[in-house]
Formats: sequence, C-alpha cells, structure tokens
Amino acid sequence: MNRRAFISNIGKTAVVLGLSSMVGCSFSNVYANILKYIPVGLSAFNAIVAILSGAGIIPPGGSVVIAVAINLVKAAFADLQTAITQWQNAPAASKAGLLGAITTALTIVEADLQNFWASLNIPDGTLASLIEGLLGVIVSTLMAFSSQLPPATPSPALTAALEKRKSLRRTITVTPKMRTVKEFKVEFNAKLNEAGYTQNAIY
Repeated sequence: MNRRAFISNIGKTAVVLGLSSMVGCSFSNVYANILKYIPVGLSAFNAIVAILSGAGIIPPGGSVVIAVAINLVKAAFADLQTAITQWQNAPAASKAGLLGAITTALTIVEADLQNFWASLNIPDGTLASLIEGLLGVIVSTLMAFSSQLPPATPSPALTAALEKRKSLRRTITVTPKMRTVKEFKVEFNAKLNEAGYTQNAIY
C-alpha cells in the first residue's frame, strides 16, 4: 500500500469512527431514558388491565381478541427493550444500522396499544374515559420518544401493525409529551386517584 492510499484509508476510518461516535452521543441518552420507561410503562398497562378485569370488562377466560391484544402489547415492550440492548452491545461501527429498528419497535408498541383500546367494549362512559386517559399517558410518552429518533426501519411486523391500526374502529388521539419516569407516575397516578382507583397506583 502506498503512502497516499494509507492516508486515504486512515481518513475513511476516522470518518466512520467519528460518525459512530456522533450516533452514540446523539441517541444514547434517549435510549437510556426509554429503558427506564419500559418497566414503568408496562406496570401502567398492567394496572389498566387489572382495572378492566375488576370491572368485568376482561373476565377470566373471556374475549380471545382482548387476550391476544394484551399479549401483543407485552411482547412489543419486550421487543423494544431487546432492540435497545442490542444497539447498546453492538460495536460502534454497527450502531447506525440498528437505529431504525428501535424506532420500529417503539412504533409497534404504540400501534399495539391502539389495537388494545379498539378491542375493548366499555359500557360505562366514566370508566371508558378513565381508560382512554390512562392509555393516552402511555401513548403520548411513546410518541414523544419517537419524535427524537430516526425513521423506522421497514419490516413485515411494522407494516402489519400499521395496517391493522388503519382499520381500527377508534384510536386514542393525543399530543406527544415527554415525561420523566417520575412525571409519568405522578400524572398516571393522579388520574387513578381522581377516579377512586388508588389501589392501582404504580410505584
């Protein structure tokens, strides 16, 4: 290898390493915050399921459709955590290629939560409003995270989730809102306390 080619290769390597470093600096904090949020978001979802079960909306051995929707949400949260962990453990030069996969996983969680909401039939208007508001806290937080990330990577799972969302009879309409874990708990629990469901608060 001559001197010019050697210098050229060094320059290319420096660019790759520099870009990888920029990727890490740009998104590592966001991903760290998402990881902190995942168990809290899942606890919030479980609290919602508990309320609905207690009200007889999700009876034991009841609707298969609702049961599937619940499992999809839980699996989507797990997939999101896996996607971020894979990014964290990847070599610096490979991180950029994994960014879109995290946005994809985040988008699927939000879509599956919308599907869960659409699968419910809640005759009590007050309870329906509460559940919509609680789900709205989760969804708006996810949307806020998504707004800080690069575009999602196309995948069959993403396509299926988005196509299903288009056919839903109703969806939760919210404005993205960034919250710390503490802020999320305060807002979520405030809605529970106001409606008399203090026992379902998340900690």
